[in-house]
Amino acid sequence: MKINRSKLYLVIVLGIVLFYIASLVRFSHTVHPFPVMVSDSTEYAQLAQNILTNHVFSLSQHAPFNPETFRTPGYPLFIAVILILFRAYFAVSIVQIVLTFCTAFLIYRMMQRFVSETWAFFAAVLYLVEPMVMAYSLIVLSDIPFVFLLVSIVYVFFFSARNTKNFFFAGLICGFSILVRPLAVLFPLVIVGWEVLCMNRKEVRKVAILLGAFICGVMLVVSPWLIRNKIETNAWGISSLGPSNLLYSNLIPYLAARDHLSEAAVEQKIYQENGSLGDPRSLANSSKITNVSLRYLKQDPFGYARYHIVETAPLFLASSLKEFVKLWSGTVGEYTANPNLSRLLFQGKFSGVWEALKQQGIYTFEKFVWLGIVIVGLFSLADRKHRRMVVFFCVVILYFALATGPVSNTRYRLPLEPFLFMLAVMGASNLYAIKRT
Repeated sequence: MKINRSKLYLVIVLGIVLFYIASLVRFSHTVHPFPVMVSDSTEYAQLAQNILTNHVFSLSQHAPFNPETFRTPGYPLFIAVILILFRAYFAVSIVQIVLTFCTAFLIYRMMQRFVSETWAFFAAVLYLVEPMVMAYSLIVLSDIPFVFLLVSIVYVFFFSARNTKNFFFAGLICGFSILVRPLAVLFPLVIVGWEVLCMNRKEVRKVAILLGAFICGVMLVVSPWLIRNKIETNAWGISSLGPSNLLYSNLIPYLAARDHLSEAAVEQKIYQENGSLGDPRSLANSSKITNVSLRYLKQDPFGYARYHIVETAPLFLASSLKEFVKLWSGTVGEYTANPNLSRLLFQGKFSGVWEALKQQGIYTFEKFVWLGIVIVGLFSLADRKHRRMVVFFCVVILYFALATGPVSNTRYRLPLEPFLFMLAVMGASNLYAIKRT
């Protein structure tokens, strides 16, 4: 009996929808509090509440309200709008589930340009069933809206008609993505650089107009925030998150790993040598923090480069299933002592890496699955017809891998996953075509 493909796709999608709903119900009973649960989540909720009740962007719970420059306003505004409409944080989870399926649909549409409908559908399903995508769809965190915006930028910019209207719209989306996650602050340069690199000499004027529309869209969204921060802190910038991460998530862990010291000892040494650096959450102190961090990093650039690359490994290999199981079982807040594999690898303790892998059972198997996804994705380069787009997907992955760096984990892999899955499916499709011939 011939199976109706459309009906089969519909059944699969409905099954995934039911699992998302079941997970939402399960988490609401096993995880407390939910869906506002971790530190980032509670800060986003507090910012949203202050927007609604006090009309300020601040984490202060009462006047005087100190201006917030560590978090950006995109996601708190997203929460605030949902609270106005539905008056419950539970609705944020529902909307994020919808955005997850919208992202999957965009993946499906983009993949239809490269592979058959079946392969395109498979790429969308891969994204939907990824455990951390499921989990973070349900939690009040900025990751899922950010991934939706990121994929939307790529879709509008590269898979829609090349006109000023679409490029301007892509710029607006890109601006909003920056205000949701400052990690994307340099992504417009990636887009512009790629377009300039690939343009035909005969199209210089046209490309200049299109990119002008794109940049105008970006600046229209981010300029008010830049001006607000300048007025409040006398410093230009989107957020103090980058400089803060450079010091506390990059430099200090690196020096601790290199010199076999505790991070607290390294932090104390830096303060003794440089004096107080001020509140790292304030944009007013970002310039000083950046200069101090770069001064240390410049003393051993190659050593830090090796550390940065090695510590990026979890971005591609860390277990999503492990975090999902902790949520499902209601143990998300419980600490479990696990060896830092990338740290052991950086320090040359290969026997420790092997022992840790043996102890992690199914989660070790998942690491090899992720490794397989990356390797199969490399075969997408065999597609000469679409190689330019394949390379761009690789550039996107590289950008977020480098921007994330040593703080790599399953959560920060989320922006990469649509592109990892698309490349893997294109590679698998190429391998299948080669086998058939």
